[in-house]
Amino acid sequence: MDFTKECSKCHKTKLLDEFYNQKSGKYGKRADCKKCNKEENRKYHQEHKEYNKKYYEEHKDELRVKAGHLSMYENKLCSSYLGIVIAERLCRHLFKDVEVMPHGNTGFDIICNKGKKIDVKSATITFNGKYPRWQFAIRRNTITDYFILVAFDNVEDLNPLYLWMIPGHILNKQSTAQIYPSTVHKWNKWERNIKDAQLCCAEMKKEK
Repeated sequence: MDFTKECSKCHKTKLLDEFYNQKSGKYGKRADCKKCNKEENRKYHQEHKEYNKKYYEEHKDELRVKAGHLSMYENKLCSSYLGIVIAERLCRHLFKDVEVMPHGNTGFDIICNKGKKIDVKSATITFNGKYPRWQFAIRRNTITDYFILVAFDNVEDLNPLYLWMIPGHILNKQSTAQIYPSTVHKWNKWERNIKDAQLCCAEMKKEK
């Protein structure tokens, strides 16, 4: 003889096999059937998912600080700070009437008022063995019309030393461009006035 019991949720009479085990329950089974229990859990998780999402959006800054996390716009030691944040500000400062691409755009950061696609690269001095250099990630970018390379002394002091605007075809077959302080004269034909970049960075340092 098959034993049955009534579900406390749907009020249908079902076989005991259709209820989860629970020592304290009648016949050692839960009061609600498996189907109703699953539906209840699904609704619970969905409601809490929406709640958690809303809570995070409303408190994300507070949660981020508690977790010790800073965005690339706040953390100067983050690799993206120099490569994205500084580059973005320099673009707006160096060019008039530019269209700045959203973060993550493939191949270029801005379109200048002449319709040229420009990829801005920033680098601080690192050492190749004992020799200092600036190393710019080109990644064989064949999309951009020009590369702007900005050479800094270090990311903390934010002092731009050189700025080059180089036609895309000069660099776009390379994975990286390395410029050594001892050979900067080889890049003179593409060097641009660094004063605007220095003023821009000075403004950013004042903001900090």
